Amino acid sequence: AKALFSDYIDEQGGNEADKAGAVGQLGMAIGLSFMAGPLLGSFIVSDYREAIYLSAFVTAVSSVFLLFLPKPAIRPLPAVTIAKPA
Repeated sequence: AKALFSDYIDEQGGNEADKAGAVGQLGMAIGLSFMAGPLLGSFIVSDYREAIYLSAFVTAVSSVFLLFLPKPAIRPLPAVTIAKPA
C-alpha cells in the first residue's frame, strides 16, 4: 500500500514531503484501526458466529471499494540495446 501511495503522489506531481505525509497518514489510520477495531467489535458482536459474519461483510464491502481505486499509469519500459562483442 505504501508503494501505491508513493506512485500515486508521483503521478499527481507531489514532492517527497507529500509522499511522507501520505505514508504517515496511512500508518496512523492502520494503527488506529488496530486499536479501535477489537474494541468496537466487542460491543457489536456477542459470539464467534456473528464475528465471522461481520468480518465477511466488511471484507466484501472493502473489496467493492478496491474497484474505485485509481488505475496506475503504465509507463513503457526503456529500450535496452545489447552490445555485440567485437
